[in-house]
Amino acid sequence: MEDMATARKPSEVKPGDKVGRRFPSKRGRIGGPLPAGPQPPRQPTPATPGKTPRRLREAVEKKKGRNQRSVGCRKKGCKKSRNKTPQLAEDAMRFVGIDLHKRSMTVCVFDKVSGETFDRRFFCSQPEAIVDFFTGLGPFEAVMEATATYEWLWELLEPSARRLVLAHPKKIRVIAESMKKTDKRDAFFLAWLLAADSVPEAHRPSPRQREYQHLVRHRCELVRSRTRVMVRVRSILAAKNLDHKGLFTAKGRAAFEALKLTAMERFRLGELFRLIDTFSESLKIAEKALRDFRGEFSAQEKRFHEILTSIPGIGDLVADVILCTLGNIERFRSAQKCTSYAGIVPGFRESDSKRKELGITKEGPRMLRWALVQAAWRAARNSPRWRKVFEAIAKRRGRKKAVVAVARRLLAVAYTLLKKNELYKEVLQKPVSPPPKVRNKMRFSA
Repeated sequence: MEDMATARKPSEVKPGDKVGRRFPSKRGRIGGPLPAGPQPPRQPTPATPGKTPRRLREAVEKKKGRNQRSVGCRKKGCKKSRNKTPQLAEDAMRFVGIDLHKRSMTVCVFDKVSGETFDRRFFCSQPEAIVDFFTGLGPFEAVMEATATYEWLWELLEPSARRLVLAHPKKIRVIAESMKKTDKRDAFFLAWLLAADSVPEAHRPSPRQREYQHLVRHRCELVRSRTRVMVRVRSILAAKNLDHKGLFTAKGRAAFEALKLTAMERFRLGELFRLIDTFSESLKIAEKALRDFRGEFSAQEKRFHEILTSIPGIGDLVADVILCTLGNIERFRSAQKCTSYAGIVPGFRESDSKRKELGITKEGPRMLRWALVQAAWRAARNSPRWRKVFEAIAKRRGRKKAVVAVARRLLAVAYTLLKKNELYKEVLQKPVSPPPKVRNKMRFSA
């Protein structure tokens, strides 16, 4: 082999000479001899019929912008985008996935025609920048998860969006269960689901229904807070063996002054009693606001409220909870769908011939389940028919499971009456006498 310093140029190589490694032959084996004589011209590759040549195809695609590298989307999810927004198709629909948080949001824009995908990040304290960005996109559809803080963004984007979709967080758990979870990947996955029209949608209540829910929840939270303070008072007095039944009545409050307590205990109890009085006053104001809201009911809402209060165990508060959580009753196709939405139906797991019964699913509003269980206890105490149902189930499964079963049946009855627009009528079933025993007179011969 020749030395690297004395190696000849390719122009000095003659046929029959061996070529060093620095100048490998293009037509022969590396380091092999070139064929002697003049070389035949290279024939062009014949074009396949009906197929555009590769260079021409690349030029056409480059002009259309299809073979440009997608900005921010390589394998999965949106990578770091460039400072310049990519050129999207003019009249194409953009699909936007929004991963919303309390202080910031990540937006991923997906163009189905050009395949371009890019992301942006905004702070929630910049509504003007958010509106300017979405206005400059052209026609777009957006999807966001049903979080606790989505309402302000929905109202901000509703005037400019072609369609807004509210995704059910639990039905897209693949986002939460991903091994590589980032805000950009979450936004890209939402945009991809929207482009494929495969987003599991969640129910979005109307503005009036949301106001109704806020009033009912506020009233329930006041009662819960007052009860928590009352329990604290009883725990202090129980340590001194001074707890009694009528502690929070007028007589019990008068007898409080005569109790033998230390100065610190008397101070703590005085502050707690003052909190109880404050919550009681706030509770009266909340109940008055609820009565005023009921006074503005439409004719159909008044009829629904009347139907619900005719059911044993259901009063004004439970009727308010059912109406504000269920909303439009027509969105449920059957009583089974309605009870399943409330999460008061039992679950199960089945595989092949094995089946395991589970507890109730506890899906849907927790306040609705609480109200139905309270109504079930009242119905079991005051209604002969529901008491019979409760006792029959309690013998087999226990009192706790029996009251949940009664609560589920109460909701099914309420759904049926609301669909039929009828009041509740309790019909007592007469006990059926057992059939007389018939002696078998057949004789068997030995």
